[in-house]
Amino acid sequence: MNVTSIHFKIMYCLKRNIYSIGELSEILSISEFKIKRYIKDLECLVEEESIENIHNKLNSIPKIIEKLRKKQSLTPEERQMYVILKFLKTDTINLSQISEEIGVTRRTLTNDLNELKEILEKFHLEIKNLTRYGIVLEGKESDKRSFFKLYLIKIFIEQRYLPKIFDIIFLEFEHLKREYKIHKLIKEMFGFMNIPDNSFAFLNLEVKSYIAILRKNYKDFSIDINLKEAKGDKAFIEFLKKTLLYSNFEINQIID
Repeated sequence: MNVTSIHFKIMYCLKRNIYSIGELSEILSISEFKIKRYIKDLECLVEEESIENIHNKLNSIPKIIEKLRKKQSLTPEERQMYVILKFLKTDTINLSQISEEIGVTRRTLTNDLNELKEILEKFHLEIKNLTRYGIVLEGKESDKRSFFKLYLIKIFIEQRYLPKIFDIIFLEFEHLKREYKIHKLIKEMFGFMNIPDNSFAFLNLEVKSYIAILRKNYKDFSIDINLKEAKGDKAFIEFLKKTLLYSNFEINQIID
């Protein structure tokens, strides 16, 4: 049995409340047939029968979820996420090395990336083979940053459910947050924009900041576009420029 993030999503739900099969299906947007299958898996994993008993055990032994994380396998979508995070740092990556890191064959990873083709096309991007082992992400830098933003937001939202191999990546983001004082910077942005602090707006700006930092050595004309200097934005634009973090592309996105 492969223990995946879906099992953990169900466990976190059941830790909070005794939900029915139908309610879990609605909450997680998964068919009732699949929910029943995952519940049977959980009954084996926690050695308890029925949703109520699973709920009781998860609350009586809080560390059981963390213990089960050691058995967690990556889903195809999570393998895609892992590769995308590698592309965030460099446009050319070694697929064979990554396959060893996450314990799957190179062919499996290649098939996973083929499933990304339709999404990549929407961003005018393409993954190409350079050598027997290397692959490259091709396209405009602005399109790459928009693509990374989409996945980074999803990855941060899914953080608590992802396999332990992602932990080191989140630690790197925490290091960047401290080094570049991202939290303080975003608070100042909220002040300039005169909007209330909220978790999704914070995450949006946080993700933009990480991308700007990690992609600072990748520049082309598509990120050096003219700034949209709307009335009242000049002071804010000057503030963003002085941070030395953001390209014109990110500044325009933040203003928008």
